[in-house]
Order: sequence, then C-alpha cells, then structure tokens
Amino acid sequence: VSWGGASGTSISLFNTDSFISAFDNNIHVIDGAMEMGRDFLADSPLDVAGIVQNRYGEKFRQELDNVIATGDGTTQPEGLFTAAGVTVVTPAGGNGAAPQVGDYEGLMHGIAKEYQQEAGLPPASRMVFIGTQTSYKRARGIPVDSSNDARRIFGQDNQMDYRLMGLRYCINESLTNAQIGCFCLSRYRMYRRLGFEVAIASQDAQSLRRNT
Repeated sequence: VSWGGASGTSISLFNTDSFISAFDNNIHVIDGAMEMGRDFLADSPLDVAGIVQNRYGEKFRQELDNVIATGDGTTQPEGLFTAAGVTVVTPAGGNGAAPQVGDYEGLMHGIAKEYQQEAGLPPASRMVFIGTQTSYKRARGIPVDSSNDARRIFGQDNQMDYRLMGLRYCINESLTNAQIGCFCLSRYRMYRRLGFEVAIASQDAQSLRRNT
C-alpha cells in the first residue's frame, strides 16, 4: 500500500514475488536394520520379532523428538535450535552465568506478539520452553532470596508439572544444559510420508537393506 494517491494518479501494482514463499520440502529418510537367526527366533519363548518392532517404534519417536529440537537441516529435518532467523537472547549475567527470572522472561517475550497470540494462552498454549532435565531443575530451583529465603520463586508444590510461567517445559536431552529455548510450535511443520514401517525379509535381505 502507499499513501498520497490523488485523483488521476495510477495505483502502483504490488509485486507478489515475495508475498508467499515457495512451498518446498526436503525428504529425509531414517532407517535401521537388524539381522536375527532363524533358530534364535524359533527357539525363544518370547515374541522376539514383536519386541524388536516395538523398540524400533520407541527409537523412531525418540529420533523425531531430537530432530525437532536440533536437526541439522541437511541429512535431518531442520530443528528449532538450528533454524535460520532464531532470536538469540543473552543471559542477564552473561554466558555461563546462573539463570535468572529475567532470562526466562526474555526468552518468552523474544517471540513477537502476533505469534504468541497465534499459539494461544496457557494452559493450552502451543508456545513452549525447551531444555534438558537439568536446565528445568535449575529454573525451578531459583530461590526467592538466596541469602534469606529458600522458597522457590516459581513455586514448590508443582515441581513435577513441567511448566514455567504457565507454559509447558518440554525436555529434550539432545540439547546441552546451556541451551534453553522458547518456541511457537504452531509454526513448526513436519510431514511424515510413510510414518513408521517395518519389513521382515527372509529372502534377498540385501536388496531390502540397499532400499532397492
């Protein structure tokens, strides 16, 4: 839009080249293989194949959780902490200093108002803190007064609800204890082409492993 258009003045056309960015998605494959002997499967009193399949499912969910946080964007989906344009908030006490209440406020308000509103209000907000178990413990361990009052500033009776300032605090151990982020997950997208698929081959396993 432009101001000051008088009668008889042509309205300038808007260039739409950058109005909507290209909708391109890279495809990243994750796979794993295990070889087991026929006698082992036949002689075991347990459903070994079913156990292995369940474990692969658990590992797959763990890997998805990790790449959402720290995926490199090259061989993996791009993670929240590695995405271009992420705003870095410097701790009030400097790098390596003990966390302060203002640091978490800085992270939370580092997200623009329109995205906070899009994520919704707590307790159902899709804006979340993300860090390790240790970093959560440090946050919830901040005292009211380190010298005179050991009560916790974020409360003592709800330590296990994994919330901070009303937002969920998601745990991911692929991060370091020095990394804490606040993100609007309603803006994160991951498309699963096939989901989790298990194939058991007793013939020509080599072709299966070569994905051919």
